[in-house]
Amino acid sequence: SDKSWDERKDGISIFIQKIGQFPSYEIEPELAVQKYLTEEDLSNYKKALTNLSVNFGIGAYAYFRRIIENEIRRIIKDISELEFDGAEVVKQAYKSYESDHQMSKLIDVINRYLPNTLKQLGDNPIRLLYEQLSGGIHEFAETECVEKAKLIDILLKFVIKKVNEEKYQLKDVR
Repeated sequence: SDKSWDERKDGISIFIQKIGQFPSYEIEPELAVQKYLTEEDLSNYKKALTNLSVNFGIGAYAYFRRIIENEIRRIIKDISELEFDGAEVVKQAYKSYESDHQMSKLIDVINRYLPNTLKQLGDNPIRLLYEQLSGGIHEFAETECVEKAKLIDILLKFVIKKVNEEKYQLKDVR
């Protein structure tokens, strides 16, 4: 306040200031994820993990969806630059995507031509990530969003690690 309690008869001005934790609480992601994500997506990833740690499912899910929207193209582009059976088809599909911007078409094409390390799940992890973009955030209950966010996190880390492994193994061999 700008006046003491005894001087209040003429009115007082009250100032409210929020005091929070500084630096704010954040969770450090795995190093492979930190190195792969863009600065903006890394910031969103940390926020998603923080939300997830306190079971704020809708918040975590929203951040993960934003990350997937931004990173899925880059993941596919990185896959297209690897050397494996079918790499040329993936490269052509990515070039086609750059002109028509049809992500679902791109994912359908690459489905058959992913590197073996990404086929270990028995399903296309890129398609599974992309499918998380469908449906509105508020369609799901908080607990369902927590579960979806956890699964997205696991799958995203798996894809990033596998793409990095392929990229760096090839680099080491050369």
